[in-house]
This record gives sequence, structure tokens and C-alpha cells, in this order.
Amino acid sequence: MHSHNKYWFFFQCILMVKKILLVITIPVTVFSCHSGRQSALAQTVAVHKLEGRKQDPQVVASTRFSFVQPTDSTRFVLSVISEKEFASSEITYQDKIKRDTNRFKIINGEIRLPLATGKSFVVKNNLSKDDNFLEYKYIGYLPDIDKYLMECTGYEWYEYFTVDKQTGDTAIFFEKPQISPLNGKLACVYYDMYQTELPMIQISTYKLTAKQISGYDTTYIAISDQKYPMACTLIWENEISMLIKLSFESSSSEYLRLKMRR
Repeated sequence: MHSHNKYWFFFQCILMVKKILLVITIPVTVFSCHSGRQSALAQTVAVHKLEGRKQDPQVVASTRFSFVQPTDSTRFVLSVISEKEFASSEITYQDKIKRDTNRFKIINGEIRLPLATGKSFVVKNNLSKDDNFLEYKYIGYLPDIDKYLMECTGYEWYEYFTVDKQTGDTAIFFEKPQISPLNGKLACVYYDMYQTELPMIQISTYKLTAKQISGYDTTYIAISDQKYPMACTLIWENEISMLIKLSFESSSSEYLRLKMRR
């Protein structure tokens, strides 16, 4: 078996066990990251593949970065860009998070987010010193899609999730999600240096329809020199192009453009 295929299979198996995107309706007022992940298997999420034109030439990024699945080149164009290009878009891009962090205080270990229904979405911390540890943090409000953004930290893991202000529906993400300039898409970049033998990053993109997440797509980019980034930053260049900054421990940062084929 080809080495990339072997790593790909191994990586997929772990991801299915460890983390999974979910969109759920909360039947009760108290939310738990654990219960959310368990119920994800019972949910149906419409997956929409981004169609690409095979006649469009692929722009090769470099020998250091490549798609784990070669077929991803029919959906995306991957290229290396300069620090100047990234910095220019970073100035103009707005992450659209209204950081009103003082609005919701932790009271008796709980954070309560008011919903349009008159009820509250409630999360409760568990600051025990064992595997049951859970700590919630309110990140801010996303007015363009009418959702709260929260962070949940567990024992040796963390994740972000949005809470729909109208319904209380939630969506869980590997990393902090970023909304595209015209509010049509949402994306996040994720990596885990302890998860696979093959260093790679994962970019997940989601479609937004009437402020709701209607589907998602994921691509994986391998790093050939066996070095994992210490940090990743994703911003939107425009509605179909994302820029990614990879910070490595002992070298200068690398910058990538991941562009969707129309």
C-alpha cells in the first residue's frame, strides 16, 4: 500500500473516533460537550462537494506541501504565497466576532446565553482534576449569522462550538471558525502533532445558507519534511480563497493559499 494511502486510512480512523462535526438541536437547557459528541451519530448533515473544472491547471505549491488525496486538486488550487500577501489580506479581513465577553459572566460555574424563545442555553463547568474536566468560555457573538461562539476545554482536548440565538442549535468545530467576507461560507484549520505519523493540516469549509450551516467539505495537506507547525492561522482572502499561516518552531513561517475551483 502506498505510504500516503496508509497514513490517510490511519488518520481517518482516528478522526472518526476522536472528533466529528455535528449540528444538533438541544432538547434540554443544559449542554454538555460529551453528550453533544455522543448524539452526533444520530444526526444527518447534508454534505455538498465543491465541484471543480478538471481542465483548470493545478498550481503546485511546492514539494513541501501537497494534497493527501490527489483528487482534491480537482476541487482546490494549492499554492505558496509571500508573507506580504498574507499580511495585506490580514489587514483587510475582519473575523466578524463581536467580543462582548463581559456580557455573560460565569455564575456558580454556569454560563447562560439567552435565546429568542425566552429560554436560556446553559453550560456548566466541571473543574475536577480527572477525565471529567470541562471548562467553558464565551468567545463572543457572530451577528452576521446570529450565533454565539463558545470554547470548551476538556482533559487534553478542546473545541469550539456555535449556539444559534434563535433555536439553541449547536455546531462543533475543531478550531475557531472564520466567516467569509460575504457570509456565504465558514472555515477552520486544524492540526494535531500527536495524531498521525504523517504531518498534515486539515481545512474544513462549511456552506452557510440563511445563516445556517448546510454542509461541509474537508481537505488535508501533507507536510513532507516531517515537521508539524506550532500554530496555524486562517483568514479569508475573498469568498473562494483562504490564506493559511503556518508557524514552525525553528524556521520562518510558511504561507499558503487554498482556492476553491469554480
